[in-house]
Amino acid sequence: MTPVPPRRALVFFGILAILPILALSPLPEISARVTQISGVVEISGSGVRSLPVASAWQVVRQGATVRVPAEGFAGLVCSDRRFVRLKGPTVWILTSTGCNAGRLLSEAQYALVTPRAGRFSVVAGIMVVDRELRFVRGENPHAPVAFSPRYSLIRSFRPAVSWLQAPNAEEYLVEWHREDLHDRSFRVPAAEASCRREADGLDLCTFLFPADAPDLAPGMKFDLTVSARDRTSRVWFADAPVEVTAPTLKDAAQLEAALAELKTLGLGGAALTTAEAGLLASRGLFSDAANAYRQVRASDHSLELGITLADLYFVTGLDFLAEPIYREALAAESLTARTAAAFGLGRIAYERQRYPEAAGFFEQARKGYAEIGLSEEAEAAKRAAKKAAERPVRHEGQSP
Repeated sequence: MTPVPPRRALVFFGILAILPILALSPLPEISARVTQISGVVEISGSGVRSLPVASAWQVVRQGATVRVPAEGFAGLVCSDRRFVRLKGPTVWILTSTGCNAGRLLSEAQYALVTPRAGRFSVVAGIMVVDRELRFVRGENPHAPVAFSPRYSLIRSFRPAVSWLQAPNAEEYLVEWHREDLHDRSFRVPAAEASCRREADGLDLCTFLFPADAPDLAPGMKFDLTVSARDRTSRVWFADAPVEVTAPTLKDAAQLEAALAELKTLGLGGAALTTAEAGLLASRGLFSDAANAYRQVRASDHSLELGITLADLYFVTGLDFLAEPIYREALAAESLTARTAAAFGLGRIAYERQRYPEAAGFFEQARKGYAEIGLSEEAEAAKRAAKKAAERPVRHEGQSP
């Protein structure tokens, strides 16, 4: 037998020493999240603490059994980025082998169809505290509030405009303004404004882009204003204009291609709409994304979806709509929901110059993110708490 050189012998025996350790080291446990359900799908086994009936966005642990009835189906996204679609009747056990049979998603697709640590984090810059104060809701109850689009890129060159209904309004005025273009003004009688109470309790009016009006110019920014006058006055009441940006032709084409690709994944219903909303939000189409999330929440009151919707309300200056959603999540059982809600309420308090209150919320968020294991978010909350604590306290009656 040829002697083994000393150095190679050390390497050889080193490998032999490591092998038992590797053999004893457990492989990462696989998990999955339920993204779509049709019929009474039941999940039992590991990690299932509630009733066996599955729910959307439920986390499923390794070894759990999924039972899909005849005529039913279920969709799950595994933690190895595989999307598995189960058609009933079938019984499926969550294992690495079972997930490997699914379709492999790209990292971008995976981020859209499953929450990160229980939260949909799709709004760029959402952890930034200091930002331009875009909107302060006026105290005039006769002024309608532009709801969509606002402070956002838009998907269509002929967008519908919606606003929060003004009481006793007889007529509305929708105006698109650009510095190098004459204003486009559309007078809308209240009876023709398609006003109704939405599923989420908002009283919204909607005005479709007129068929005989030219498209918005690609790549241009516009100031959108919605005004109203009541039955007893000739005065028009309006809040400040909101900025809206039309896409370039190239960006519009790329967005439509990305949305079409999502439809090839096999997702359907709320799961597809949620993925589309995430894609829109990640590309800065905040108003379109918010409308998509609102559509999903009409039937699915997931805390994660609610927090993301609140994030979108916040970045478009609708703080007064974001706050009640955050406060509802702050009382939730889920630590991730409470943590994200605390950070959201901290941002709102900071923007309203209630700095001690903001610092308290940010510190609560820091502790939560640290416990969850999101180090970047924990550091952002720590910086936010420090910044809020350093701001001078403004007393009642003192000017900003």
